[in-house]
Amino acid sequence: MSDTDIPSLLADFAREMAHSKGYPLPKWTSVPAGSALEKLPAPQMILGALRAIEVAPPLEDSLAWVMDYHLSPVIVGALRKRVEWDVESASPVLEQLTRMADRLDEGLITLGIPYPAPAVIASMDRSGLDKVSVADLASALVERYGALAVERSQQVAKVLLEGPPLDDIPGYTPLTKEQLEEGIARVSAYPDQSYDPTARKMLATLRSWIPGAPAWEADDWGEQARSLLESEASGREVELELLQLYPQHSGKFEWATTSARAGYGAFLGPNNLARLLKAVAALTPPHDDKEADVLAEAMVSAWESIEGAGRRSVKLGNQCLKALASRPEVLKRMLPRIAAASARKQVQAVIDAAS
Repeated sequence: MSDTDIPSLLADFAREMAHSKGYPLPKWTSVPAGSALEKLPAPQMILGALRAIEVAPPLEDSLAWVMDYHLSPVIVGALRKRVEWDVESASPVLEQLTRMADRLDEGLITLGIPYPAPAVIASMDRSGLDKVSVADLASALVERYGALAVERSQQVAKVLLEGPPLDDIPGYTPLTKEQLEEGIARVSAYPDQSYDPTARKMLATLRSWIPGAPAWEADDWGEQARSLLESEASGREVELELLQLYPQHSGKFEWATTSARAGYGAFLGPNNLARLLKAVAALTPPHDDKEADVLAEAMVSAWESIEGAGRRSVKLGNQCLKALASRPEVLKRMLPRIAAASARKQVQAVIDAAS
């Protein structure tokens, strides 16, 4: 099948999907054009679908993206197979994603991606693709999404400043020019906050492909652990010291659209979380009382709820709990210090299982 046949085949598939009552179909290849599409190499199928989605207009008198709706199953179906990406197949797809990055869903608070770009990036990340070879393309995509977030915040600020008054909205308090400018500055410093969780995860994955990116964030733990992180020291004692630093935090945080900003204040950035999870793994199971106590203190601190921002790191707390499964006496001692009812139930379940 030649590349020139693919757009026609995708259009046929979209028409057939439009009459299907079972969307999204688990057996998306059951329609005739879908069966033909299945014969294409997965990267070629994905690229063709993305190109067709890009050029298709929204429905008349609607903000819906009809081709996103009907062609996303092509991409999802292709990704059900194990896709082996290489530089030649990944590069045009990343370039295509950059060209169509402004095709966004405008949520009430955050922006979303209507087509499954995050699933494509996750597939590349799981594959044997040499990420360094596509680092420039990954960087371009991250920068594009960052620029779009800033543009959107600027547009919103302009509407609020120059548009009609919104005094008739219950509970609405007008924002000053200075407050709006401060909001734009916050988005410029942390563009990811403008996106929904799925898109934020995709951006974090792309950043992990870029050499020279910070190995850790300057949150409370990162600042304390900097000398250890910069050293070449290794071994169980180093892991213990890294984990021992975690409960020593200020409790400060910066609010970011829908949650506390990761990598700022008491809340771990993604690199720091990964490094601390590695430390927990190295200390699992604990060899002595000191290691068990450090794991227990980190667990309680991770589950600590900071007013206005929620628990610091549920994932880290859960991993510490797993590490302490062999030390129920330590868990019993820590149980009264755990405030969250759901976390107390988790701990009690582990204690009961060890009895």
